Amino acid sequence: MSSVAVLEAALQTRWDRETLAVYGDALSAAGDPRGELIALELTAARTPEVEARRRALLVEWLGGETFLDQPWPWRNLRFGLLEDIVIATAEELEALLASPAGPYLRGLTIAHGAAEVAHALRELARQPRPWLRRLAIRQYEQGPIPAGELRAFVAATPHLDELDLAGERIAATPLHPGITTLRLQPSSIVVTGAALPQVRVVDLAFEDGELAEQAAMLNPRLFPNVVELDLARNENVYPRDLPSNVGVVPFLDAVEAIDRLRRLRLPSPRLAVDILAIERLLDQVPHLEIEIARRYVDTIDLASLAAHPRLRVPPPRPWPARDVTAGREALTVIAGPRSAEELALASIIDLLEDRFDAMPDPARAAWRELFEFLDGLGWEDEAGQDIELPFPSRTLAVALRELADADRRCAATLALIDKRARDTVILRRYWGW
Repeated sequence: MSSVAVLEAALQTRWDRETLAVYGDALSAAGDPRGELIALELTAARTPEVEARRRALLVEWLGGETFLDQPWPWRNLRFGLLEDIVIATAEELEALLASPAGPYLRGLTIAHGAAEVAHALRELARQPRPWLRRLAIRQYEQGPIPAGELRAFVAATPHLDELDLAGERIAATPLHPGITTLRLQPSSIVVTGAALPQVRVVDLAFEDGELAEQAAMLNPRLFPNVVELDLARNENVYPRDLPSNVGVVPFLDAVEAIDRLRRLRLPSPRLAVDILAIERLLDQVPHLEIEIARRYVDTIDLASLAAHPRLRVPPPRPWPARDVTAGREALTVIAGPRSAEELALASIIDLLEDRFDAMPDPARAAWRELFEFLDGLGWEDEAGQDIELPFPSRTLAVALRELADADRRCAATLALIDKRARDTVILRRYWGW
């Protein structure tokens, strides 16, 4: 067995910087451009020179800038592996698997109907996929994956450890035997009576209906070895007074044998009852560690909990919570006469929730400055006229550059700023459609 193969096998069980560095050296010695990529990505610096060299190596490895006439997801190509990509058609999947990145696929999202999902799993199973660790399925129709396709896929993906399901009745238990992290909605799986003893982490997204009934799914007969429950996706939504915005307390109160858990991850507390529930759980389950996934500037006061040794409370996000941000809230960016673009704030906030912590310091500072500015930017003055205020163009450009690959409005606004090159732009709040 070659040294590259030995190191690849080692990385499957021991993913660390030291092994990655040696693997990169072995790839470089074999003339593989992924070796230099790994060396660059192990450095802490993200200078323009490093990023330019990284892009050049990626283009060399992949044979071009685009995948099916779309840019490769550069952000998701890390350490010579494709961390995640969303596939919606059979053509896309076939092209991906035939590409240089196909053998090094580490994360995949399949978004399609039941028949197409089964076809995708069949295609994936045609050869071993030892790097594949995460599979997400967004299925638009009911219908479990056929048992034959599932068995073949299991055999081809020996290191898959995370399964993410969205849709109804996608798969029947016992699922993939390697799965240790399961992300789902209660209706996503068909429970046949087989337990899932390998699952250690459950990430649950609530559905419409009684939360107490949905909590029954997390019983110790189906999940005997779960130690971590992640409910962080269940944030309240706009408008704040929706009847469904009840928080996670009804669910937690109904969980059977909740003392099985060692870790609990929660969305931002919005109500006094949330604080009381956290205090009660910390008292009743002495080994339980609780993490609040996020909080906002208008989050309820957490002073009574802040010093608890088994509670992690993050600093507040600089943007407003989604239950006070309407989907139609927008920002008009004016760079000159007949030169304006619009930014959808809710879409931007959704992206920031995923990307903010990994951004470079200048970008995080730019977003903080922008949201502090927006906090003081009203809609209309006393005469009923739109309020328009100047904002530094460079600051807005630094912020938008981190989202331009994923949001067309951010990309268009960034292009406008780069073209006009003025010191300031004019910002105005806008109620969009």
